[in-house]
Amino acid sequence: MISEIYVLKDGSERIYSRRIEGGAPVEDIKVPGNVNACSTLFRSRTSTILEHPYTLEQNGTVYIFVFFDSFSVVLTTKKEDDLDNARKKAISLGSAIAKGFGELIRVWTGDIGEIDEIDVLVRRYLRFDLTGPDPSTIDVISELVDTVLENHRVAYVGVFDSQGTMVCGNVPQSHMDKITREIVKGTIKPSTDIVPTVVKVRGYQVQLLKVRSMTIAVSGYKESGRLDAVKAIGEIAHSLNDALSH
Repeated sequence: MISEIYVLKDGSERIYSRRIEGGAPVEDIKVPGNVNACSTLFRSRTSTILEHPYTLEQNGTVYIFVFFDSFSVVLTTKKEDDLDNARKKAISLGSAIAKGFGELIRVWTGDIGEIDEIDVLVRRYLRFDLTGPDPSTIDVISELVDTVLENHRVAYVGVFDSQGTMVCGNVPQSHMDKITREIVKGTIKPSTDIVPTVVKVRGYQVQLLKVRSMTIAVSGYKESGRLDAVKAIGEIAHSLNDALSH
């Protein structure tokens, strides 16, 4: 369970910091000295890899650091919690912040105060990521999947949650394990240009695209190539992003 979230510009300047209870931000908090110091140290190292989680444990608390072009995200949790899941949440949340506020953070100065919209994104992300989609959202996703299957010549379409569980779709069981592994590895990044990642599964070229905390999988038929699947995944990605924004 995530207990604190920090967003720091260039590794140390506070942009956002909250204590988390029940899957929601509840209190504005100061950035501890050890978080600032470790974030600055990681940021200064030439060996630090962007969008890669780094973990530090102190007195039973685990700090997960993920660095982006102009900011870092730090989550805290307990060592007995699911650390792999927490790392994936840190990467996914940071990617969402980078997509929505990356340019604003780059030019941000403390004079304008906190970026309020980040709190809105964090609340929405945590609520959705911890509880999963509500029934009305599942209905919308199901309609999107059905529409794409009707209008495009593709073998299958699936929409998966952050844990690699299919929410809606007709992905065959024989393809499920490979797709789930790709999602859980955290290598599929959100793409502002709607450019999917391609993986081969039993001879099929499967298009994978991350939209917020969800991942879409679309495969064309073996003989039809990639074009139909690329068109289909672009269409459902735009519609899914709109649905998750409300």
